[in-house]
Amino acid sequence: MDGTSGRRSVRAVLRPIGRTWFVGGWRGAASRHLACIVVVPVALVALLPSAMASAAGARSTTRHRRRFGGLVGAVALVVCLLGVLVAAGAAGAATSVTLTPLATGFPTPIGIDYYQPTNEMVMSVNFLGGQPNNFDLVDSNGKFSPFSSVSGLTDEVYIAAIRSSSCAGGFTPGDMYFGTGQPGVIAKLSGGGSTLTDPWVTLPNEGGLLRGGLFQDVYCVAGGDLIVTTTVGDVWRVSSNGAATELASNFGGSTLEGPTTVPNDSARYGPWAGQILVSDEGNGVIWSIDPTLGAVGRWDGGGVWGSAEGVHVVPANENFFGVDFGSATLQGAVAAQFTGVVGDIVLATENSGKLLDITWNGTSFQSYDLLTSDASTWEGTTFAPAGITPIPPSGPTISTVDPGGGPWTGGTNVTVNGSNFERGDTLCFYASAPPNSSPPIACTPATTVVSPTQITATAPALPSLGDVGQLYLGIERCCSGPSGTSVQDYTSTVPYVYFIPQVGVLVAHDPTQSATSGYYTCTATVLQSRNRAVVVTAGHCVSVPRTANRQRYFLSDFAFAPGYFGSLCTGGATSSADFFRCGTRDSPAPFPSGVWTAFKVATNDQWLCCGNHQLDYGFLDMNSTNGKPIQDVVGGLPPTFNATRGQSWTAFGQPADQGFLLVCSGTETPSSLLEQNGHVDHVGPRAMSIQCQFPGGASGGPWINSQNGQTNGVGGVNSDICQSTLCAAFLGSEAQGTFRAMESQPVP
Repeated sequence: MDGTSGRRSVRAVLRPIGRTWFVGGWRGAASRHLACIVVVPVALVALLPSAMASAAGARSTTRHRRRFGGLVGAVALVVCLLGVLVAAGAAGAATSVTLTPLATGFPTPIGIDYYQPTNEMVMSVNFLGGQPNNFDLVDSNGKFSPFSSVSGLTDEVYIAAIRSSSCAGGFTPGDMYFGTGQPGVIAKLSGGGSTLTDPWVTLPNEGGLLRGGLFQDVYCVAGGDLIVTTTVGDVWRVSSNGAATELASNFGGSTLEGPTTVPNDSARYGPWAGQILVSDEGNGVIWSIDPTLGAVGRWDGGGVWGSAEGVHVVPANENFFGVDFGSATLQGAVAAQFTGVVGDIVLATENSGKLLDITWNGTSFQSYDLLTSDASTWEGTTFAPAGITPIPPSGPTISTVDPGGGPWTGGTNVTVNGSNFERGDTLCFYASAPPNSSPPIACTPATTVVSPTQITATAPALPSLGDVGQLYLGIERCCSGPSGTSVQDYTSTVPYVYFIPQVGVLVAHDPTQSATSGYYTCTATVLQSRNRAVVVTAGHCVSVPRTANRQRYFLSDFAFAPGYFGSLCTGGATSSADFFRCGTRDSPAPFPSGVWTAFKVATNDQWLCCGNHQLDYGFLDMNSTNGKPIQDVVGGLPPTFNATRGQSWTAFGQPADQGFLLVCSGTETPSSLLEQNGHVDHVGPRAMSIQCQFPGGASGGPWINSQNGQTNGVGGVNSDICQSTLCAAFLGSEAQGTFRAMESQPVP
């Protein structure tokens, strides 16, 4: 549903249609799909398996149903052997950063990270021998004191101190991981510095030291694992239970430093999206490593990334801290100076002491030095909400929320973890993450500050159904400014999903394919009905129409999860329900309202015979769960048949790879659809069209408004692309007849 399917708009001529097709059946404990029974007799033609295979492939790209295969296809990956040219000193750079010396006199400092339990900074000191101690804690006044009794760790000691995040990966906030000066050895310090586990993990057959840095994947591109680099050019992933996986080996020489992972946002980060980045001090380059395949790319920055020491993604509302080794000084910069580059990649270079901002412009990377005056020699650098005089603690930061979503009507009790919370703070929900700013969509009526690191609240109701989807958490804090009444918003990148309880993900299986392939995802909606069991979706989400080379048939093994949000399981599925076993994001509950199966499926003869997208609708009757029909559990939206044309509508759809509802609103204009085999849709009411597009998996999503005597009434379902617009099958008299037949069915 990407707007590139090449659909052509044609004029339709209306004429009446007659019949409605039904498929029904039962599902036993050992059955994986519905046994189909034809209620209205039809003459079926022979199936051509080879034609079906090719047609199935075409469906996955030209309709809004999303197809999953049981086997992972071959992955083509371009390894970048030549660096991307970077426009140094990019024109129009608006952000500049002035460093502030915070504390001096540290004994040969190296590494630094944020120690969340006390909201302070922890540093590794006494390079090269680690005597009399290896770690110092730096308080808010810049005073440093020994942290733990650990000593004798040799070489450069870099620290990965775990902090709360939406991708903790099983690690415990406050625990610290670091190298010991011994080949392949990772040590762990826990219990507030009281418990040393050495070794925690010894990397198998690793001959290099861990002097280059460690990073816990807070962006969930490597499963939350610890990313580790070594002095023989190796890069590892290590899980919280100590399982080590070598991703890449023997590249970059002995100077791999300061790794990070990058959010999987290709529009912003280009080829670095979803990758591990590693600085290479000796070669002045950045390496990208695929966290799954281990493929390596080399990026030379046009020669301006010399002595690359550490790479970061700039977080929102966090101060910068860096160890200036040459002057034994801890340098800092207030968070406000980074507002314009939140989310960008920054690179600290050692010998030149620069802090380079690196961005992707769609075709290449460009960079410039943020600093008004460079440091002497950077070693460890990081961002943190802690404050060290004269830099105050940054504003409140949010790191996690549990659960990760709730219904648009509000009422979900949430626990939010972060830092620097104060009495009077208000939890709010925003349409965009930093650096983009916008007023909050909704704020909690009451926020309880449990501690500086935790708040609890009840999620508010959204102003309207059209505000659902993935929002972002933030804090509103009052008051500042001369009048003492201005409000400051501190937004975060932590998502919270608002869903519609009656709308969710529908998975179905193509019975002509094996149990490990041929699955499709769509969007479906529970309607108010007499039997309290009817769900509406697109016709192509429940059946496959006839073509010159293919017999018509129904899909099977329907599984519907209303209100589902988060990732779907895409590996190892042998039934439609298996796709929901991953559960909702950040929530121990597997899904808000269960997974429901169908006992009857219906569409119309014009869709089955001819693939008429103007009548591309389908209905399912769902089995009861624990003696309750689906409408009794999640409610139902009212159907609006034969709505007045030319009204404004809000369309919804949930692509399988998004994990939340997408929303688009506009004024409907009638449109026609042209089937890919050249058949002109000329039967039934003309399709509805609005100016937007949805990715695959949004098929069957409802078109909703309240202009026809029904509050949040459903008058159409996503069908296909009309040239570059989104089209929906209009729910007219034909659909109403099918619905009436379905709501009259007794529910098992």
